[in-house]
Amino acid sequence: MPSTRSNPDTNRANLLQDTAVYVLAKGIPGVLGLLSVTLFIRLVGPTQFGLFAILSATVSMWSSFASGWFYQGVLRYYSSWQTDGRPFRNFLWRGSAICTGSFIGVFLLSLSWLATPVRWGEVMLCLALGAVIIVQTIALSCWQASLRPNTVLRVELARTIISFMATCLIALWLSAGANALLAGAVLGYLASFLAGRQLGSAADPAACRATPSNAQAWGYGWPLSCWFLVQLSMPWFDRVMIEAEYGLEATGVFASLSEILTRIFSLLIYPITLATYPRLTMAWNAGDLQGANRILRSTLISAVVISLVAILVMHSLSKTFTRIILPSESSVGLADQPFLVAAITASGGIWAIALLAHKPLELQSKTRSMLVAITLALGVKILGNNYGIPRWGLSGAASASIAAGAIYCTVCTVLSKLPVGRT
Repeated sequence: MPSTRSNPDTNRANLLQDTAVYVLAKGIPGVLGLLSVTLFIRLVGPTQFGLFAILSATVSMWSSFASGWFYQGVLRYYSSWQTDGRPFRNFLWRGSAICTGSFIGVFLLSLSWLATPVRWGEVMLCLALGAVIIVQTIALSCWQASLRPNTVLRVELARTIISFMATCLIALWLSAGANALLAGAVLGYLASFLAGRQLGSAADPAACRATPSNAQAWGYGWPLSCWFLVQLSMPWFDRVMIEAEYGLEATGVFASLSEILTRIFSLLIYPITLATYPRLTMAWNAGDLQGANRILRSTLISAVVISLVAILVMHSLSKTFTRIILPSESSVGLADQPFLVAAITASGGIWAIALLAHKPLELQSKTRSMLVAITLALGVKILGNNYGIPRWGLSGAASASIAAGAIYCTVCTVLSKLPVGRT
């Protein structure tokens, strides 16, 4: 019987090749994203950008909650499912419909929690944005799991370029406000989905072993849906609590800096994560535990080194960075927060590492343990915000994120060492 263990050198070469493609897939959009945030905050102003930041965080939080169970189930079990023809396409569309309907319900219910009045036009744009994000994310999970980084590259390029161009045109010719940013994002996601052709094209024609099952995806993924809700509620709490303390303009300033620095880590670390995860699951599913550990260990070391370098560089360039990114009238109040950029960078880095630190729990299907860890981290985050924002301003929110990320990584490391049956 032939061995199921793969050649380490071949795996390493393929991983590097796919990582290079994902660097392009995230790098080009990431660079354009850096430019877009700088331009958009000037086009619509910090106050309208702050409103957009709150609405987009709400959409992201609830769309991930509604669909996380499904697309994470696809990522986890794709290599062991039968993925040929119409049954699999029907499975994908059915899952997309369930996720989209769930998103609409929870998003509309959550509007009463927002202190800022939201017009119906903005509500409709938010609903459309959540729907296209869900459908595209499910398609991307299939392309990623079937090792099609070139498709991911094409989709991400289309999304970023179309979104940037559409937003600029709408803001300049129609309405320079949060609705322009929302509409541009919707058009970008629609274009990227068309660039991937159609949801059915995500299916791999090669038949595998088992029939895809919503029950299997739900059983594995529902704790991850809750995980995404809790994790994405952290930036939501940042923006809502900063708005309550300092207003929408300060929210826009913090959100713009956070968006840019997060995109930097999307450029530096996330491509490695994207290329690593399907290979981790393949090695694990094939029983090659040594190979899976080797891949994860080298990826974690790379992420830590990259994060430390990014923190040092961004701190040394913080004054220049804020002058370039923010309108001059919005950057004046940052003079008394010299470590703000470094703190936001560090929070982005530790959460990028956290997405790798919990991979052993994912591979063991200990998703409930992940939920326990992220819930503890959220508690630390809320307490940190309550204490830090009134005392240290925007730096308090970033410091709370660092503490929450450290707690999450620590708890995940401890729980991943426990026997599977004790979760």
